[in-house]
Amino acid sequence: MTGMRVTDLPLPRAIATRPRDPDNGSWVPAITHWRDGVPAWGEVSGERQLLCALQRRCGVCGRRFADDETEWHVVGRQTAVLIDYALRRGGELAWPVITREVPAHEICAVFSALACPFLASPDARRRRDGDGLNSDVRAGTRRGTGAALAGFAPCRVKVTPHRPDLVFALELAKPRQLRRYDRGTELLGHLRQLVADDGEPREPDPPFLGVDDEAAVIELQSTLRDYRDGGPVRTSALGQKPR
Repeated sequence: MTGMRVTDLPLPRAIATRPRDPDNGSWVPAITHWRDGVPAWGEVSGERQLLCALQRRCGVCGRRFADDETEWHVVGRQTAVLIDYALRRGGELAWPVITREVPAHEICAVFSALACPFLASPDARRRRDGDGLNSDVRAGTRRGTGAALAGFAPCRVKVTPHRPDLVFALELAKPRQLRRYDRGTELLGHLRQLVADDGEPREPDPPFLGVDDEAAVIELQSTLRDYRDGGPVRTSALGQKPR
């Protein structure tokens, strides 16, 4: 555990506008599934994930990354070792890391490493089998020590043509930064500094990544239509019906 309530953590401005859990007041990440007006903690929406990946949006606050902005992931010990080796040699990874876990802005990733019980404690146990960067983690196993926040150049999205709504992957090949930690509380000072330097979000909170999963599905359908047609992936008007 972090030793602090989530509502007591320094709060990034982009996260402050996110919907909140009506029971505990926690801010809900953009990729979290909602059911009957309540966030289904631990259930990530595949549609929301793919939408964020295709539109280059943060999986926590839902806002877009700037051009060439570093994208952050929480990684386990094994992946952190590989990234550290690549950074010391000044090169890319020998082979890309494949994941379905969409990235976050640095400030959002640091906040999540403090707020999420699994990311915050080496003693926490996984509720389900890991995927991608955490593929070595099985349900019921401890997170363990040696975690890190890893910053990468913008990832490459690969979508399986015949089932683009269900099968996709992100390729991470070019690491830029690595910040190791065991407990989330070790990142508290860094979060405070990031929040102190935090400016206004560059865009409004996307309404299609709020409490209504259907709105996310409609936006994803529009985005996938552009993707299949080979055009630029863009944001459609909320509620627009696919042609």
